[in-house]
Amino acid sequence: MNSVTILLTTLMGLFSIAGAVPDQVIEQSIRDQLADAETLVVRADATPNTQLLQGKLDQLRIAGRGLYPYSGVRIDTLDIETDAIDLDVDALRNGQIAFEQPLQAAMNLVLTQNDINQALRSPLVVNQLEALSVNLLGTTVGQLNQASLENPQITLLEDNRIQVSATLVQDNTQERLVVSLTTGLAIQSGTQLQLIDPQLITNDVEFPPSLMNQFAESFSQE
Repeated sequence: MNSVTILLTTLMGLFSIAGAVPDQVIEQSIRDQLADAETLVVRADATPNTQLLQGKLDQLRIAGRGLYPYSGVRIDTLDIETDAIDLDVDALRNGQIAFEQPLQAAMNLVLTQNDINQALRSPLVVNQLEALSVNLLGTTVGQLNQASLENPQITLLEDNRIQVSATLVQDNTQERLVVSLTTGLAIQSGTQLQLIDPQLITNDVEFPPSLMNQFAESFSQE
């Protein structure tokens, strides 16, 4: 679950419980959406408190450390700080989120290399990477249909670039493909992850740049 979804569902929970302490409601709402949280601190400012009945907050601040959106997937740091929030109360009563004024928020997200490598070994991520690898390589390298992923690892490089390496073992032939993907990363439209100048090498053979550019464009649209 991404941070935007956490924020929106948290707001819905906050304004749907009359008479509750805002900080406690938001914290519990976030914890309910996570597998685990090492540290979570929430502050919701509303002066006077009756603003809550009108769907309004002066400011919302969320600080999380060691958050687990899924088992085995850890976020080192997540900080969210909003400007004033003004929700459409009628929409809220119908179970929908709509804003009277655009929501302005700043977010700080930190993932460590150790946490990323731990996540790469989790069943959830491994299954997704296997499907992604087969989708990309299936029509290019030996008609790859089904494969298992071994030893996935990520290395953080300079200039916002990363290197992802792994070995793909084709299930029916046991053929092994040593795969290395190096790419830059950027955030597009505030929420979408974009691949910059991706380079893919399998068994010491580099994929054509034109094919990788098509893959990067498709990846950014998902």
